[in-house]
Amino acid sequence: MTAPLLVVDKVSKQYRLPREHLLGAAPVVQALSDVSFTLHPGRSLGVVGESGSGKSTLARLVMALEAPSAGHVRFDGQDLHALDPAALRRARAGFQMVFQ
Repeated sequence: MTAPLLVVDKVSKQYRLPREHLLGAAPVVQALSDVSFTLHPGRSLGVVGESGSGKSTLARLVMALEAPSAGHVRFDGQDLHALDPAALRRARAGFQMVFQ
């Protein structure tokens, strides 16, 4: 079997909302929690879920448009969120998303 092309390992994403009160804590929304999958070359992956389930957030993390709160996204063995901007642009040339 070939090496994985994409590895999403225990990815989570939290968003902080604006404070409701000056001295209160900022509310947190858990958009993704501990998501993992592996995609091998030549294979396809579809992500299905109801509205608000985190599909678009997962896509943004996989494309390295946002950083995960926890976990790692590796494309062709490279941690996308650890790359400098030039290396990230070069890595993105090798993949694309198809939104339906």
